[in-house]
Amino acid sequence: PDRLELPAGVLTTALIILWLLRGRTLRLHGAEHRAIAATEARALTAAWAGTARPSRFASRCGTNFAALAIPITTVFDGLVPSVAAPALTGAFVAVVSIGVTMELWKAVQHPSGLLRGLLLPGLALQRLTTREPELDDTRVALRAVASVLRREL
Repeated sequence: PDRLELPAGVLTTALIILWLLRGRTLRLHGAEHRAIAATEARALTAAWAGTARPSRFASRCGTNFAALAIPITTVFDGLVPSVAAPALTGAFVAVVSIGVTMELWKAVQHPSGLLRGLLLPGLALQRLTTREPELDDTRVALRAVASVLRREL
């Protein structure tokens, strides 16, 4: 019941973190960012050769979204009173929080925007969720991006 929620949450979080830290997962996450940045800079060939090394940090990463969503959801959860149906209140808070976060996330993507500083916590978190990829990792990500581009064009 209730007394098991905290230990279960801690155990689940620890297992997820241990799973993420194993093997190539974090390097491939960095390689994904690098491949997308290379695509946007039209530097696919140079990235494949290893002569271009775009950043492993990305402003549009889901880590940035989560870093914005968590405090926004926490604030909304504290502001919205739990009325007759707590499940409906939770659903309302979730939908509004995600909507506000999405709009804010889109606003901070503007290169000259004053809100870009809001990305700093997410970019700092990417130090934990990405690792510097090896060239082979980058090539795996470049193949994946090329596959998507072939289907889209």
